[in-house]
Amino acid sequence: MESRVILKVRKGQFDWMTQEYTEHTRVFAGRSKECNLKISELPDKTSSVSRMQCLLEIIPPTIHVRDAGSRNGTFVNGKLIGKREADETPEEGQKRAYSVSVLNSGDILTLGSEEVEFEIEIVVAVVCHDCGVEIAQAEQAQCLVEGQYVCPSCQKKTRIRPSQDAGGEDLLEILRQLLAMAKPDEPDLAALKLYEIQGELGRGGLGIVYKAQHRSNRRIVALKVMRPAVAANKAGRLLFDRERANMEALNHPNIVRFYETGKFGGNYYLAMEYCDGGTLLDLLYSHQRALSVEKALYLTCQALDGLAYAHQADIPHVVCADGTHRSGKGLVHRDIKPENLFLSGSGRNLTLKVADFGLAKAFDIAGMSGMTAMGQAMGTPHFMPRQQVLNFRYVKPEVDVWAMAGTLYFMLTGEYPKGITQGDDPWAVAAERDAIPIRRHRPDLPAKLAGVIDKALKDSDSLAFGSAQEFKHALEAAQ
Repeated sequence: MESRVILKVRKGQFDWMTQEYTEHTRVFAGRSKECNLKISELPDKTSSVSRMQCLLEIIPPTIHVRDAGSRNGTFVNGKLIGKREADETPEEGQKRAYSVSVLNSGDILTLGSEEVEFEIEIVVAVVCHDCGVEIAQAEQAQCLVEGQYVCPSCQKKTRIRPSQDAGGEDLLEILRQLLAMAKPDEPDLAALKLYEIQGELGRGGLGIVYKAQHRSNRRIVALKVMRPAVAANKAGRLLFDRERANMEALNHPNIVRFYETGKFGGNYYLAMEYCDGGTLLDLLYSHQRALSVEKALYLTCQALDGLAYAHQADIPHVVCADGTHRSGKGLVHRDIKPENLFLSGSGRNLTLKVADFGLAKAFDIAGMSGMTAMGQAMGTPHFMPRQQVLNFRYVKPEVDVWAMAGTLYFMLTGEYPKGITQGDDPWAVAAERDAIPIRRHRPDLPAKLAGVIDKALKDSDSLAFGSAQEFKHALEAAQ
């Protein structure tokens, strides 16, 4: 039995009485046609529900709600959690920060003036902390170990427990434990034993990345070790496994190369290519967040080459939400942004490489494999088209093209395409607002090039460029 979140209609007219969610889903509720939980206009009076009323972020068994600058407010158990001021426009209301409320089973969510009400039901599955196997109710009492559910099979194994420091985890200490425990009869750790840790490179939702050197061939690698919070959750482990499988299947000069992986005691690691130039975001900050047209296009075309390859690649082992593997065709990255584009070399040898395929999907079986890191939104709204904001599970390669066009926009202007600023609700803005024409920020940009970028960022209906190569050719023709 999977954990699930259920919305039950208590008041309001819908063609359904319950909605059940078993995987990460983002739900916009309101009267706008863009909302995936559409509230119909009442025939006899003006609706009290706003066009964009609220946002529900559902990661079973959790559900969070945040008002989106509504006129009449959103309520949890009768308590107002957010609304815009009476003299504010919807656009001004979206710029204000509203608190996020955690919903519990039995809570009542009210939209507007008691026009629409839902009751929340949450069903929680109990799974093994180490391997993710579901534990039957009759066995749960004997499987509770130090506050965690651990199945009998995993209880027999040597377990590595996360440290309980103020930060909640110390992965470097876990690495030391792994290396110290590595023995000839531990084949999973044979590769890890060969690495010397040189320092931390960065942290993400799935793990912490360390710079390491192979003791035999002296190759410098980026060693990614799973966070204990991710290792403790089945969906998190599947997501880490997806990143490994995706990277293992890809071999292109503009994609970060995968070397090897291993696991032990519920903790996973993977070794991948180390890029000595840092990220594109690092480069942008060193240039005051704006590059020359020539350099921005040079880097963009390399990224588009890597994406074009990924969008057509054969993926022999697509990791699905149930843990099974299927073959697939073409990966959609779904989180292209400056932080996920890495640089290697310098000068004429400067090479851009696409990284972080943890959220990527084989788009021909996308509906079967929705997962995300616990507590993380699926992707980054600053570089996400409206279509992906509203329905991130069923995506095509063109969303990566839009995101790359948005990244090019950011390279040339230092601004986000839809003008998201601090204090905005980024998801609501990404769903409602159109991209700002690029020459408003950079009037010196050639008109033909600006036209191609603006065209690529139109997302009201369908997206203009269906493939990375199509967008690259348009950019080259505009130079």
